Amino acid sequence: MERELQELIRSYLIKSLDPSEQKAFEKALEEDPVLQEEVALLSNLQVVIKERERLSLKNRLQAVEQQKSQKKPLVVLLIAAFILVIALLSTVLFWEEELAPQELYTTYFDVYPNNLRPTAAGDISKETQPFSDYELGNYEDAANGFLVLMENGVQPDLQFYYTMSILNTGKSDDEAIMQLATLEDRDTKYLPQVLWYSSLLYLKKEDLENARIQLKKLLNHPALYKNREAEQLLEKLN
Repeated sequence: MERELQELIRSYLIKSLDPSEQKAFEKALEEDPVLQEEVALLSNLQVVIKERERLSLKNRLQAVEQQKSQKKPLVVLLIAAFILVIALLSTVLFWEEELAPQELYTTYFDVYPNNLRPTAAGDISKETQPFSDYELGNYEDAANGFLVLMENGVQPDLQFYYTMSILNTGKSDDEAIMQLATLEDRDTKYLPQVLWYSSLLYLKKEDLENARIQLKKLLNHPALYKNREAEQLLEKLN
């Protein structure tokens, strides 16, 4: 069973899952701290493997230099140089993909679950409808419903879910960033989430400086929300 889990995590890391499997895995990842640790472990293992490959390439290059000094046949040197170039190109392409802001956004983004007011079957009212729409993925309807609930005054926690709704549509990134910036100065229990999702949106817009600023704020927050992911992102952005 452990081996099957590791294979599933590897498939997730290399993005070979189909859309339904990807969605199910991301939901499980959001809710399961143990799974989060396993994913982080294998992700870090990939980095270690790449570093070992780099050191191996360095050793090969040194061996080539030694062969050259010993006047080995030219064909041996050409083969070694060819292998070295191909390996280096593969490594460069790997890191370029890792550092692409759009790719990083897609990798780290997941829909934040409704844990403010979970809905139950048959429990449909003006107050619960927006949350039901949110859970069903009807984000535009959810956003409109949250606006109605806030007609008599903005409630920061509801404003957070309104912001998540418009963010999840993928159509209003600028408004989502503005709403998140406003929420930073309001009394909401979702401040760590505000910092996390604003950093991702800045990443999506390739505003790397502001992405770093938000990630550093998140790491300084005592809630420890998404700290491992924030550290990974900062390392990739530096």
